[in-house]
Amino acid sequence: MKLRGLIALCLSASAAFSPAVYAADAVAADSLSTALAVFVGNVVDGTVRNFENRGLTVDRIALGACLAEVLAGRSVGMTPEQADAYLTRRFDAAARVAMPVADASAEAAFLASAAAEKGALTLPDGLVVTALKEGNGPVPGAGDVVRLRYRGTFSDGTVFDAIEADEAPADFPVADLTPGFTEGLQHMRAGGIYRLTMPASLGYGDEGIPGAIPPGAALRFEVELLEVNPK
Repeated sequence: MKLRGLIALCLSASAAFSPAVYAADAVAADSLSTALAVFVGNVVDGTVRNFENRGLTVDRIALGACLAEVLAGRSVGMTPEQADAYLTRRFDAAARVAMPVADASAEAAFLASAAAEKGALTLPDGLVVTALKEGNGPVPGAGDVVRLRYRGTFSDGTVFDAIEADEAPADFPVADLTPGFTEGLQHMRAGGIYRLTMPASLGYGDEGIPGAIPPGAALRFEVELLEVNPK
């Protein structure tokens, strides 16, 4: 995640961290500098808390002093690109520590259970495709674009990502998805609903996604394939 992404992530959360900033107050800010200080300070506070919630200690006094130098146009010995790379490394490393590695035996049992379901198709690489509702439209290829809804869950049923039935569907190039998703789509027909259960090797591997997908996690997607190459 880039630094710009971290700051954007905190924009929506910063008000929750410092609600008094936006509360009605007897003194109204009538200065551009004051307003910018309040806004930027709120964003910085949210960003700092986001790092602190990952177990990283931030020296706020040193942060304030360095920020003053940066605003004054003076060097603090680190370029924006170096700062971006450094913060990304620290944030990702802390997120990995906070998210335990998935239990291999539990994930194997989850995959075996999926393979034993009625109508399940188990492919040589371990991907399990189960038709919940068979479609009658075309089968997408690796070079196609698909329109779909889906729900992604871990082996314990926790939802980590979804486009639900009451939300607008999304279009994805088949080849741009995780290996298991890309392969599974090529065993579906438009108009159908399918379940894909995949080992970590076909999902996000032993690295996972810091703060989102545990390392070694098997994944399950319930996919409604609406169209192939929508107009």
